[in-house]
Amino acid sequence: MVDVGGHLLCVDCNLKLAEAHHHRQEGHYLETVARYSHINHLLGQMESIAGTPNLFPRYQLPNPPVRIGPSTMNEVNVSQSNVGILNTGHIEQITASFNAVNKECGRETVEALRKLVSAVKTAEHVEHAIRNQVLENLSFIAQQASIQAGSRQKSIGKQCLETLDSVLPRIADIATIWSTAYPLLAAIFA
Repeated sequence: MVDVGGHLLCVDCNLKLAEAHHHRQEGHYLETVARYSHINHLLGQMESIAGTPNLFPRYQLPNPPVRIGPSTMNEVNVSQSNVGILNTGHIEQITASFNAVNKECGRETVEALRKLVSAVKTAEHVEHAIRNQVLENLSFIAQQASIQAGSRQKSIGKQCLETLDSVLPRIADIATIWSTAYPLLAAIFA
């Protein structure tokens, strides 16, 4: 279930709502581009008649709405664990970016993130503050992995990796998963 404006929707209904919203945005975008293009054309005609080019500023055409495409549902499950208080917002952000991470960095990176998040969520003997700090860092890394390499905040990403590398190898339940995931995550900020 997904909370949308105080209403609970199933995943399928949420997808349909998102698609309807996208179609509405796309229609608005096309109308705006047509209007702005027409106004820019008329301004050019007026300048041509007056004999003074570039007299009036032009409307900049807006960027089209971004459509991610068909969604693949990626979930990280927790059941019968001793997680306690857990910031699920970070987990939702990480799982929401799996499709984009797959596109930018590959399936192997997505699997490494998925295993790492699951291990962090279910690891025993980890303080809640440490667990949430780790999830917050993983959330940032996943968000950065989901965007194009040239737009990533590499220095902050490297600091997140350093923070994780100072904590995760010392947690028995996570150390082996971290040793596999670390090179893949480090490659994001190379």
